[in-house]
Amino acid sequence: MAFTDVTTGGRTILEGMGPVKVTLAAACLPGDLLGYSSGWKLADGNAAVYAELVAGLKGAIGDVITAYRMAKVGGITTGTAGNVLFLSDTAGGYSATTGSVSQKVAIELGGDVLVAGVSTKVGEILVQPQYAVLHSTLKHTVALASGANAEGVAAYFETNTSGTSTGHTYGLGSWINIGTAAVPAAGHIHVPLEVGVYEDAATMTNARIVFGIQAQGILTGTPASLHFARINTTKTITALFAAANPGSIAYTAGTGAGTAVGWIAIADIVGVGVVYAKVYSAT
Repeated sequence: MAFTDVTTGGRTILEGMGPVKVTLAAACLPGDLLGYSSGWKLADGNAAVYAELVAGLKGAIGDVITAYRMAKVGGITTGTAGNVLFLSDTAGGYSATTGSVSQKVAIELGGDVLVAGVSTKVGEILVQPQYAVLHSTLKHTVALASGANAEGVAAYFETNTSGTSTGHTYGLGSWINIGTAAVPAAGHIHVPLEVGVYEDAATMTNARIVFGIQAQGILTGTPASLHFARINTTKTITALFAAANPGSIAYTAGTGAGTAVGWIAIADIVGVGVVYAKVYSAT
């Protein structure tokens, strides 16, 4: 059965998460998608008013109602469980296809029930509540017109620890789990984390660009050991870095004219100890 939305008041809120109170700038019905545009109104693809909340109650202009960041909505006719729903060109509604804008806003659960989870920012988003497993991509786009930001414009995570640790501590993790039947594509990279800087004809004359990461160790105590990174693999690696071209690794062919000026402790290998790389001056 194909998905059919109900925009005449037949939707019901079965569960809600992240409740907030909002003052309506337009009338709404339970389950309507709301967006902010000079007040809280019905989200509407035609008007480019993106969904940010799910209405929990019926309300008129000026009413204060409860809305949700995420909600389980009943009273609609759903098709195949797991199908993605989009913001509709019908104000407040859901659609099985993209309309004037493309914003993913819900997943069909089957049995006349959907789960809506919308973003606090414009863009593509699907949430993963405990009662639905969504195969989704989280895309969070923000703009920084000017100024500075030391905590991450698009995202910032902080882990605060206390007490005595009994194991490893990871502030952020990302894994690719390659299944038995998987066949990774030849000639392509498979990496659990990609970062980078893209520039589009900007004024770069005075810019200092670090397109990888900045790692800092701001410590007052003296740890047993201190390292920039740790590597653990069950296979012997081909090389420490895979470079797409010589410039990517600052490689210059030839023997060089420099003289040895010192050593850098390059690795502390379990069972071997610290090993060093000899470094040379430029001339």
